[in-house]
Amino acid sequence: MNGVYPILEYGAQSGADFDATASIQSAIDACHAAGGGRVLVTPGLFRILRLTLRAHVELHLMAGARLVGISDPRPAERLALLEAKDADFISVTGLGIIDGDSQSYVATRIPYHLGGVENRPKIMLFEHCKNVTITGITIENAPTWTIHPVGCENVLISSIRILNDLRMANSDGIDPDHCQNVRIADCTIRCADDCIVLKNTLPYRQYGPCRDILITGCQLTSTSAGFKIGSETWDRFENIVMSDCIITDSNRGIGIQLRDTGSVETALFQNITIHTRYFYPRFWGKADPIWITAIPRDPDQPTGSIRGVRFSNIVIRSEGSIFVQGTQPGDISGVTFDGLDITLYKQSKWEGGLYDRRPATMTREQKERAPRPGNGREGNSNIPLLDISEADAHRSANIFRDKANALRLENASDVCVRNTTARFEGDQPYYGDALRAIDVNGLRVENFRARTAHADDRPLRLENTTMA
Repeated sequence: MNGVYPILEYGAQSGADFDATASIQSAIDACHAAGGGRVLVTPGLFRILRLTLRAHVELHLMAGARLVGISDPRPAERLALLEAKDADFISVTGLGIIDGDSQSYVATRIPYHLGGVENRPKIMLFEHCKNVTITGITIENAPTWTIHPVGCENVLISSIRILNDLRMANSDGIDPDHCQNVRIADCTIRCADDCIVLKNTLPYRQYGPCRDILITGCQLTSTSAGFKIGSETWDRFENIVMSDCIITDSNRGIGIQLRDTGSVETALFQNITIHTRYFYPRFWGKADPIWITAIPRDPDQPTGSIRGVRFSNIVIRSEGSIFVQGTQPGDISGVTFDGLDITLYKQSKWEGGLYDRRPATMTREQKERAPRPGNGREGNSNIPLLDISEADAHRSANIFRDKANALRLENASDVCVRNTTARFEGDQPYYGDALRAIDVNGLRVENFRARTAHADDRPLRLENTTMA
């Protein structure tokens, strides 16, 4: 019990031509049968197809150890390189590397974007496990989602590095799905989709809400969002705290993307720096530092609500706007922005003055003129994409064109903006009012200071809005 099981003693061999899957699995199984312990991956390159972790087993990668995924075209026979289900007290630790070999799964290549084949494996998929620990390791080149805990409780992910190709679509970093009591701390994540994203997906709805999540001390870079809730939102998200993080060079900073029947309740974001810039339009986002939307995925199925969300002590340098937009009265309420320092600037070559609502319900006319599958369909959404050239001026479109504001608030209630400063660098023609509120009930503005770019722009513009 609690012994050490070196994989070399079970027949594993280092080298690009040897499949070490069976040998390493034998070590895992022997460790589990003995009551638990450490399976030791020694320095070297070990190729694997799929490993199943067992209860009370620690898979430890020594410095210099590298597990490399073997490309396998067989559909649906593996979901991840490392899998576990109903296995408590499992760990992946050490200073070694797990390499997903994402280049083997590329189906399409265009500038700034790699589209993947179907049935790409995740790096880790742990379902219904308690007391999960992932520390120290580096993960590179994930073909799709990197770490996907589903229905797990008491999860610790700390001091890891996720370094994915910034062109590889859907290569999310960490996706807690219907999980409870999760701590993600001191991680560096770079990926071509959301770095950390909380989900309540429909197939795993039996596991209940996603709640009691703490994210702290992380450095995040993304071609989509540094942190996001959604878009799969089939249950509640509650008690979420993100603090002392740096989001840099990302297409979106923090996003709450409510699209299904679940709700978001009680979330705190504090002591964060956010730097966003426009990027290639196939990736969702328009440099929004903070983005909160409640838009039905299905026009016949309303969303839940977003309530009690607070942003405090946030320093922002962005090419895009803070954007809050509900669909029905009451969708979004009780949002507070306190102590924000916002600078809008221009850096990238991409067009400014755009807002991105994807995924959103589209009219028949929008669907008819949107790119067809294979020429712009993105991710796991069934909503076709609109190219920037197709951006609509109407604010109900998937992508719409309008003036860039430091904060744009639409169809929300009980919103507070206090102790906040906004400024615009330069005089871009698409710069607009500093704070624009449209159809907001009960807006409170306290100690808001703004310097606009043009003489006819206002620090505060209210449209069908009541002040509290």
